[in-house]
Amino acid sequence: MYLVLGCGDVGFSVASELKGRGVELTLVDSDSKRVGQLKQMGYNAVVGDFTQPEVLKEAGFERAD
Repeated sequence: MYLVLGCGDVGFSVASELKGRGVELTLVDSDSKRVGQLKQMGYNAVVGDFTQPEVLKEAGFERAD
């Protein structure tokens, strides 16, 4: 499982590539509207500041490669 921290242009490109490969991933972004859009596109996404341990825990940090 991979975490993509931040989903601007670069983060989204990375996420798209990983999703295309069928990799399990979770995206973390502080913009709730963006996270909502990502979820509508079929991504597992979490709203929050990825510098905060509780946000990383919610995103599944313990399972990430």
